[in-house]
Amino acid sequence: MPEEIEFEIMKPVVEGDGSFEQIKHRSSHRLFFFPTLESTGELLYCSCLFEVHWLRMADYRRRNLDTLGVEYVKEGSLCAVQDGREYRVNAGEIFLMRPGCDSEIRTGPEGHCRKNSLALHGPLLPAILRAGGLDQLDKISGIDHAGFEALLERFRALTAEPVRMIRRKNGALCYELLRFLQFPQPEPATSERFEKLAQSLAENPEQSGKLNILARRAGCSPNHLIREFTRCFGTTPGRYLHGMRMQRAAELLLEHPEFSVKEISSAVGYSDALNFSTAFRKYFGNSPLQYRKSHS
Repeated sequence: MPEEIEFEIMKPVVEGDGSFEQIKHRSSHRLFFFPTLESTGELLYCSCLFEVHWLRMADYRRRNLDTLGVEYVKEGSLCAVQDGREYRVNAGEIFLMRPGCDSEIRTGPEGHCRKNSLALHGPLLPAILRAGGLDQLDKISGIDHAGFEALLERFRALTAEPVRMIRRKNGALCYELLRFLQFPQPEPATSERFEKLAQSLAENPEQSGKLNILARRAGCSPNHLIREFTRCFGTTPGRYLHGMRMQRAAELLLEHPEFSVKEISSAVGYSDALNFSTAFRKYFGNSPLQYRKSHS
């Protein structure tokens, strides 16, 4: 069967102090809609995810809307204009139609564009955009495509959940999306030797945390270990091991009430129970015995 093409010139639509108008010229589209959030007082939410295949004459213009439009090009391209600045948005790039701006997107010179669009709303939106530097950003390139596609799939799946779960998860997912837009590049690959070291520290927190020993196991200098381990895991090997010891100690306190504090301190690598109790209190805010009592 021949491809069905939709063509329509829509009259301008007014929304509050803003407005939008569009020319529909598309061969397919699919809408994932969150209809229950507009009047529930949510501080941050996504109203819809829209998947569309635009053809040559498709055009969308908006003026002074209070929403953030996220346009992710999958195939073809867009020609975009925002507050007088012009852009070519290629496959794999994102264009942000920012709140309060005069913006336009239309099909690029290839004559087609497959894209995903999300609309974000809420009173928290302007502050988050300012804090993340997104209030001055129009186009984003070099993104982690797999990570963004995974976010889109989570939005799709959420539309099929019960209303209660949609309200619980939608705002948090929007925050993840905004954080992705702030840090869109792929995470640097983690060296296998540092992954193995981190796994060993997590599984055996009683082991020695001496830096020279850990560096020798990782096959590098102590300075290189600190630098690369911190890049991969966001903390030094010593702090990472300390966290693993505290978490393991908390588990033992609750799972084995017959164990004394001295036994638990030894099991997680402390030779002195007093030093262990001091470290535990600093980490959790309670002594080991208070922690056990409050969680029993």
